[in-house]
Amino acid sequence: TVNVADGDGNNLENAVEILINGGENPGALDYGTEVTVQISVLPGQNKKLTMWRGNSIVHTTSYTETFTIGEEEIMIPVQALPVQEFPALLVDYAKEVLGGILPGNYQLTAGEGVQTVAVAEGEAFSVSGLLGKTVQIVRLGEEGKTADSDAQTITLSARPAAVEFEYSIVKETARERELRVQVSGGTEGLYEVAWTTSETETPTNWNSNLLLTGLEPGVEYFIHLRVRATDTAPHGVEATPLTVEFAHLVNLKPLLILLILMLVLQLSAIAFLVIGHRRATANAVAAPLAAWLAVKLIPAGSFPWVIVLAVAVIAAQAVLVVLAVQSGVVLKKNKKEKSEGEDGAQPSDKKFTLFGEQTNPAPKTEPNEDGEDD
Repeated sequence: TVNVADGDGNNLENAVEILINGGENPGALDYGTEVTVQISVLPGQNKKLTMWRGNSIVHTTSYTETFTIGEEEIMIPVQALPVQEFPALLVDYAKEVLGGILPGNYQLTAGEGVQTVAVAEGEAFSVSGLLGKTVQIVRLGEEGKTADSDAQTITLSARPAAVEFEYSIVKETARERELRVQVSGGTEGLYEVAWTTSETETPTNWNSNLLLTGLEPGVEYFIHLRVRATDTAPHGVEATPLTVEFAHLVNLKPLLILLILMLVLQLSAIAFLVIGHRRATANAVAAPLAAWLAVKLIPAGSFPWVIVLAVAVIAAQAVLVVLAVQSGVVLKKNKKEKSEGEDGAQPSDKKFTLFGEQTNPAPKTEPNEDGEDD
């Protein structure tokens, strides 16, 4: 006697076909007779046999046992359960997961490797470690309630190989940098780039426009590139990161104002020296120092007019020093002023002049017939 039931004990004999030695009703059998019992689930029942004579078996739609009759009455209990639901597999290569996966336990077979993975409600089923392999997946049944699903087989695409790339500076200001990644022989839109500030950090800020913005000066960046995922292929293998570090830039506006001011003062001093009405007291330290700092602070690639202005300041200073030396200007007190100071005159009684007093005043001239001085 064969008794087929579900997990709750409900009779399922109408859901299966029972054959004994190839027939449905073999009649009486003698002791010592070899007999073959085969049970198959009928089409459309969506059930599988899970237990035979109280022992678990591989979940199947058909099971056969051959044995010799040695008892007067033989009872064969069989359990059949509904097949676990498992939707068609859909691979999301961009996220490297299986789309629409249902919660439960899954058995994965890839080559000789077999693993069981539990997926909770709302979780994704990652296939990152299975890319490039042919995988057979079964959703395991719940004991006493459902049988294992049918196996589904998928072949996952491998990651595209890494590609060589370089970058160019798009924008470089005192506070912000931008750079664009360029792929040799590649088409924009097929790749993704990201940056990290550590060589061991995993990049997460991937974008496909190949433009990196908001980069700060003085920070070391590691630029990453990979092939962008498509509907049929995952992300490519990351290329070797490129290292870039931007130097600080100087705000040139205060420097420009300083240079203009120094140039105006120097040109004024030169004019006074040339026309001979005043004698300048030259300070040969401040202006050369300012010009030297200007040259040192100007970074490579800055505006040419700033460089020209700095050169003009240096040239004007050189002319100023030469004229000052030729006119006898020195940084010491005039002997006449010293003698007047000894006569009791107070420093506050002397009139202060920025460029000093002339040593040899020009002789007065009488007005000519036109009323003009000669």
